[in-house]
Amino acid sequence: MNRDFPASMDRLCKSLTAVVTLLFLGVAAVQVSIWNEVPRLGPAIVIGFLAATWLLSFVLRPQGYRLTHTELIVCRTWSAVRIQRSDILRIEPVSKADLRGSIRLFGVGGLFGYYGRFANRALGSMTWYATHRNGGLLVRTSNGKKILITPDDPEALLQAWEGSDVRSVF
Repeated sequence: MNRDFPASMDRLCKSLTAVVTLLFLGVAAVQVSIWNEVPRLGPAIVIGFLAATWLLSFVLRPQGYRLTHTELIVCRTWSAVRIQRSDILRIEPVSKADLRGSIRLFGVGGLFGYYGRFANRALGSMTWYATHRNGGLLVRTSNGKKILITPDDPEALLQAWEGSDVRSVF
């Protein structure tokens, strides 16, 4: 049995996405306006870089999570992340306070979500596939990885993980 768990962006994420998108469009418009006044390579590079950044952020954003008999999947438009159930030691709730002081080491911090490498003093280094910063679930794997996911209903995912309906094949 597959169970899907949606992940909605928080207000800050929605605002940052809108502002960055408008900023990118504004910069692109300026580049188009100077197209015939400067060597075209410069504006083309700027527009290409902005478009690639926006598009990659869009296709790699976490859209939700799927729990199956064999894996936990972070659903993305491109390149879903698959974590084998056999590799998961435990899934535990984390609060907003647990995530306080987290810094982004490499990744996206608001454009369509919060994903990539993050760290804080309490939890150490972790990979985020998050759509909000209000807590979520920390997936701990047998190889020492810590992965933060933020389903809209973390309790439902945790119950499905712990419940016999999904784990019955083991």
